Amino acid sequence: MPALTTLNVSSCHTVSYYGIASCNKLTSISLPQCKLISDYGITSCAQLSILSLPVCEKISYYGIASNNSLETLNLPVCSTIVPYGIAYCNKLSELTLPMMSSIEPSFVYSCTSLKTINLPICTEIPAVAFSTNYFIETVNAPLVTSIGAYAFYQASNLATAIYPECTSMSVWAFDYCSNKLSMASFNKLSIIPSYAFYGDKMLTSVYFPSA
Repeated sequence: MPALTTLNVSSCHTVSYYGIASCNKLTSISLPQCKLISDYGITSCAQLSILSLPVCEKISYYGIASNNSLETLNLPVCSTIVPYGIAYCNKLSELTLPMMSSIEPSFVYSCTSLKTINLPICTEIPAVAFSTNYFIETVNAPLVTSIGAYAFYQASNLATAIYPECTSMSVWAFDYCSNKLSMASFNKLSIIPSYAFYGDKMLTSVYFPSA
């Protein structure tokens, strides 16, 4: 029997614990009605490169993990990704989450090629959200109003911090973003907290008109 390379299940609404795991020839998954990926739901599929979840609302702990060939992840309506929900997917370079209004700390973890995350409606970046994420370069979140303590602590490859709607920032928010952070722009921030940009040795441009 030939190995399974494509999986398209139109009626599936949940992928349970280890539901799709270690399917080493599988290259593409489409689950057009799936709303929940449970803990370890889609994991260790070595050749999986395309994963389409057009109505998925929640990804649980290590729900999409260790799929080291994953390059395309489609999550147009997902609103909840728990900590470590997407982990060790080392070819994923960009992630867009158009319906994610809030994020959890480490909701993406150790995805070594993930450089850009787009969060068009997100309003809060919580404490330690991207702490020690050494790979991320850009987090596009134009509507963010609040950034928590240690949110980008040691995010050493973060290139810019541009948050025009942000009015609240906690301590140590961008400390030790030491390799690339060159620009910080916060149109509405009136108080720059203690150690907010401590150790950012490449920072050359700052814009805080309200501070």
